Amino acid sequence: MKILGTVQHISSHRNIIVSGGKKQDNNKKNLKLPAINSIVFDQKMNRIGKVNDILGPVTNPYFSVRISKNIADENLRDLRDSHVYVK
Repeated sequence: MKILGTVQHISSHRNIIVSGGKKQDNNKKNLKLPAINSIVFDQKMNRIGKVNDILGPVTNPYFSVRISKNIADENLRDLRDSHVYVK
């Protein structure tokens, strides 16, 4: 598993915004970003959704994650400020 980033915002439309953090590689060709539709997991390795969009510069990306329908709204609040992961 690879860390995707930290959950920054949870929208009312069942999306979360994840801050990918600064990438330290000087060669931008070597930076590996997850593919659109990559599966996203929480810290307990429960599937929570898929990468919907990638925003911002390659060296400091943000990710929009579409939350799966089986995740309850109450559980979304627990994701705030936590790390999420991709395979």
